[in-house]
Amino acid sequence: MDRKIDRDTLAALVESEPCLWYPGHDHFHRKDKKDEAWDRIVKKARGKGIVCDVKYLKCQWRSMRDGYKRSRNPRSGSAEKPSGFNQCLSFLDHADVGGVRSSNIDETGEDSDYYQDENGRDESDVPKGSSVGKTYEPKAFTLGKRTAQEWETPTTKKRCSSDSRSKKEGNDKANERKSVLEAVEMVKANATRLNPFNDEYSHFGEFVGHVLRDFGKEVARSRYPNIIDALFGTNADNKQDQPPHPREWSPYSDEVEVLEEDKQSD
Repeated sequence: MDRKIDRDTLAALVESEPCLWYPGHDHFHRKDKKDEAWDRIVKKARGKGIVCDVKYLKCQWRSMRDGYKRSRNPRSGSAEKPSGFNQCLSFLDHADVGGVRSSNIDETGEDSDYYQDENGRDESDVPKGSSVGKTYEPKAFTLGKRTAQEWETPTTKKRCSSDSRSKKEGNDKANERKSVLEAVEMVKANATRLNPFNDEYSHFGEFVGHVLRDFGKEVARSRYPNIIDALFGTNADNKQDQPPHPREWSPYSDEVEVLEEDKQSD
């Protein structure tokens, strides 16, 4: 019948693999050797009819070591004494070096062996001669909490590629060209509104005005009647094919008078 592993059995199996708990062992900082040790433990446990895998055994082992550490380091003022429940882990006492606890249960409560196995750290990350607590200080987690470094957001802006810059410059030029064309169309529309007639007659009128400007003001005004008579034939005998006589033109828009003959015809 399948069964779960008990504390005494797991403690005995781990004790048989000192590279998992004794800092003085040659393979204590070798992750590959520790993985092999855990594989051997799983094989032995399954031979005893225990349903388990490496992840399950590591979880049970961490729980046992944490409890053992708490029993070894009771809170200040506590009357609690070491319980016989943890006597199966007494072999960890041999991991003390110079009075400093150097087993996989360090003074900060961190599970060093767990972090090494789960985060993939090997002996290249371990400074020689350092304590286990410093050797296996986790990078991403501390007591189950994320560090500020993991949440740090990079502030460096990504440089724009040459293609992106070229595309942006092309868009800017296209927008500028579009604005210029819109301005030209607006000017044309305003010019058409101010001068709705843009044919040969309007050009002729502009030419006459240009010539009159070359004369003095008095001379130019004295020629208004002559120009009007020449254009509309007001003195001609045969007026049958002549256009209607216009109102007498004045350079001032508020001084428009009708000729005497037009008044009589009315």
